[in-house]
Parts: sequence; C-alpha cells; structure tokens
Amino acid sequence: MVAGLPVLTQIIGSLFNIWYNTAHVTPFLVGDQIELFSHTIFLFNVTIYPLTTGIWLLAVAWLYRPLMRLQNGDTLPQATLEKARRRAVHLPWWFLANTAGGWVLCIPGLLVPLMLMAESPLDPQLLTHLPISIAIAGLTSVSQGVFVVELTTERWLYRRLFQNKAPSESAGVHPLSLRGRGILWLVTAAICPVFSLLLLVLGSDTMVPDRLFAGAVSVMAVAFALVSAWLMSRLLVEPVEKLRSAAQSVAAGDLSVHIDLLRADEFGPLIQEFNVMVGELREQERLKRQIAERTRDLEVTTTQLKTEAEQRQQVTNHLRSALSSAENASRAKTEFLANMSHELRTPLSAILGFTEILQDAGLPQDTRQEFTSSIEKSGQHLLHIINDLLDLTSIQSGKLPVTKADCAPREILQEVVELVHVKAEQKGLQITCDVQPDVPDLFHTDALRLRQALLNLVGNATKFTDEGSVTVRVSSIAAGQLIRFDIEDTGPGIAEDQIERIFEPFTLGDMSTTRTHEGTGLGLPISRHLAQLLGGNLVVESTLGHGSSFQLTIDPSL
Repeated sequence: MVAGLPVLTQIIGSLFNIWYNTAHVTPFLVGDQIELFSHTIFLFNVTIYPLTTGIWLLAVAWLYRPLMRLQNGDTLPQATLEKARRRAVHLPWWFLANTAGGWVLCIPGLLVPLMLMAESPLDPQLLTHLPISIAIAGLTSVSQGVFVVELTTERWLYRRLFQNKAPSESAGVHPLSLRGRGILWLVTAAICPVFSLLLLVLGSDTMVPDRLFAGAVSVMAVAFALVSAWLMSRLLVEPVEKLRSAAQSVAAGDLSVHIDLLRADEFGPLIQEFNVMVGELREQERLKRQIAERTRDLEVTTTQLKTEAEQRQQVTNHLRSALSSAENASRAKTEFLANMSHELRTPLSAILGFTEILQDAGLPQDTRQEFTSSIEKSGQHLLHIINDLLDLTSIQSGKLPVTKADCAPREILQEVVELVHVKAEQKGLQITCDVQPDVPDLFHTDALRLRQALLNLVGNATKFTDEGSVTVRVSSIAAGQLIRFDIEDTGPGIAEDQIERIFEPFTLGDMSTTRTHEGTGLGLPISRHLAQLLGGNLVVESTLGHGSSFQLTIDPSL
C-alpha cells in the first residue's frame, strides 16, 4: 500500500500529461517534429520513469526487513530502529524529491531533442506551453502522491515502528508541516487549474475548438482538487475530530480516553500533551479515590475494632451463659435420671409385687384377675416410657423412620380421642373436636407419627387439666399448604419462663420432688421433632392460670 498507491498517482498524472500534450501541445508541432516528439516521450517513459519508480520502491523496501523483524517479535538494535523511524517519517520527502526530479527532467528531455534534431523550426509557443503543461501535471500528481504517502505511512508503518514512542519525539525527524501541506493543496486545487485554463486561452487562435478541451481540463482539475481535499481531510480533520471527541469525554467525566493516533507533524505533540494531561487527571483521580478508600478503610477498621471489642464481650457473656446452661443441663439430666429411675422402678415394682402375690395358689379368682390387670397396666406404662426413650434416641441420631401415605385426619383424631376418653371421663372433662370444612378428607403424611404426636398433646392436656374441657380444632391454613391442629385446655397454664424449656429433652415444667403428675418430660420434645419431620412445627401459647394452646402444623403435600 505504501509503495504502490503513490506510484498510481504518478501514472494518472502521466496519462493526464500525455492527453494534455496530445490534445493541446501537439498542434504546435509540424512535419518530423511530431514523430520525433512521440519517440522522445516513449524513450522517456521507458527510462526515466522506471528509474524514479525503482528509486522510490527501494526507499520503501528498505523498511521491509525491520518491519518483518518487529512483526515476528524480534528486538531491533536501537540505531537500526531509529533509522527506520526516520526513514518512515521522511518518506514523503523522498517521494517529493524523487518524483519532482523526474518531472523536472521531463521538460529538457522533451524539448532538447526537438531543438537539436528537428529539421523544421519550433513554434515559439511550444517553448512556453510544453513546460507549463508538464509542470501542471507534475505538480498535481506529486502533491497528491505526497498526501497518499503520508496517509498510508501513518496507517500502516507508524503503529509498527512507534510502539512505545511518539513519532514527534524521535531525534532527527523533519515531517511535512501543516503549512507545507497547505501549499501543496493550494498548488493542486488552485494554481494548476488556473494555469491550465490560462494556457488554453493564451494559446488559442480560435476559441471554438478549445472550449470543449477547456471544459474537460476544468473537470479534471476539479476531480484532482476533490481527491486532494479528501486526502487533506483524512490527514487534518481526523486528528481534530479525535481531539474534540476526547475533550468532550473528559468534560463528561470519562478519564479513560486515550488518543492512539500517531502523528509526526504538529498534531503529534498536541495529541501527546493531551494524553499526558488526561493521564495526570486520571492519576489525580486515582489518588483521590485512594485517599477516600484509605479513609473508609480507617473508618471500617475503627468500626471493626469496636465491633470486635463488643463481640469479645458478647463471647464472654455467651461463655458465661453457656457455662450456666451446661451446669443447668447437667443438673437437669441428674434430676431426669433420678426421675426416670423412679418412673421405671414404680411399674417394675408393681409388676414384681403382683407377680409374687399371684404365685399364691389359694388366691381368689377375682383378686387374681384384678392383679393381672394391674400388671398389664404397669407393663403398658413401662413400654410407653421405653418407647419414648427409643424414639428420642432415633430422632437425635436422625434415624427415626417416617412412612407417608394417604390417610384420613378425622379417623386419626377419632382414634386419639377414644384412647384418652376414659381418663377424661374419670376426671369429668369434656373433649370436643372441631374439624373445619376446608380440611380435606385425605392428605399425604405418616399417620402413625401424626397419631403419636396428637396422642402426646391430647394426653398431656387431659393429664394436666383437672376441670373444664379439652378442645381439638383442625383447620387448613396458608392456602391449603398446611394443616393445623389446635389443642386447647383449661388447665393451670405454663409460666412464661418455662414455655421453651418444656421442649427440651429430659426437662419437665415441674422438676421438684413435690410435683403432682408423673412423666418423663419426653412427650413434647418428641412431638415437636415429629411435627418437623412432617413438614411443620409445634408451638405453644399459654397464660399461667388460664390454660394452654398447642398448635401442631404439618405439610399434607410432602
């Protein structure tokens, strides 16, 4: 691209010159001058043009090897790299000197053979029109070629050669200035077209045939001017637009902008200074953020120190509380073991005592039947205690089996009431069941575990209530996602400080030796674990002296 495109501008300029000479200059020739002029143009095109083109291609080809080494990741010696950088920046000057020299040589190369070898005298107008026509074509093509060299060099060479250094900072470089570009464009867009038309007017004996040619020359001049203007816009407008866009971004608060356009002319230092300025602003912003972050870190550290001090105090308090809880738990377990030994010894003593009496062969049949019934009740009570202990052990080890299937809540509730009905009648209590209409006839759960939990709760309500009633309500809540069983009694109630304690294993609401009700303290903890296994929970609301309300929930869809 760098080597070929500028050569194309010279070819176009040569074609324009040949057409111009053929249409306007050749009419000044007569006789053998025409043939001699054609031979001279041919010889010049096969000698001088290839020579100047070869010199230009060699100047560009010298950069090929350093560029390939850089592209392959090799490190060039600093002297070689600096030389390549200078050569790249000076390529427009190389092109200008080489092509301008070729066009200048074209004037004597065409006139001297005519002056020395032609038999007929030359028309004096030829000595004026031919140099001016060559100068017009040469200035137009050279100026456009310089613009093309600058544009292609900046696009394809600068990014490889100036990877960590601005072109304007390289030593010994003399780029084409903005003023120089302006003069070249002025020559291309103004001076050359004006001279072309002026040459046509001065050299026309008859204006009629030259008007069409003059129009064609004008169109060509406008085309050259537009192309030159486009090249100038790429060279001049692009950096201005990038600077304007970057300045707007900085004004909007975006300090991440960086203009990566590499220029060796006056725009190079300007872009470099802009990038340095933005970098300094970015560094200042970074320092501000760093100071703010450190200030926040200090505040956070201070807050953390205060928090750690508070946490240490809380840990100390928790350790004291844990020590107190451990002591209470140890005491509760000791009391539980004492109570459990009493609970186990009582039915065992009854079983052993009645068994010893039954060994008397003369014991009346009705007395024997009564003692046998007592043994059965004591055995059932003992079995209940052992089952509670086994269930609690299974729950704590996570191995309590749960088997779910479709079951009828009304039938389960009826079975529970039938089991405690006799004891309730003995105490004169009324047991009431209220099943809401929105409760389904069947739902999916473990009927055995649900019956066990309800039996514990209804049994406790019957045991601790001396007068009044026990009410069991069943309802559907949370849009049918949960089934709730409310067991309400009119018993003595539970003290507020004992409400959560009653759900702890081995703990009774009344652990004193004067308590009036038997029990191991395992029914409520087991019931809560069963409720959780069934997708719900067990909570209690109670007021001392006004009864209690236990709320058992399960998920019927699990």
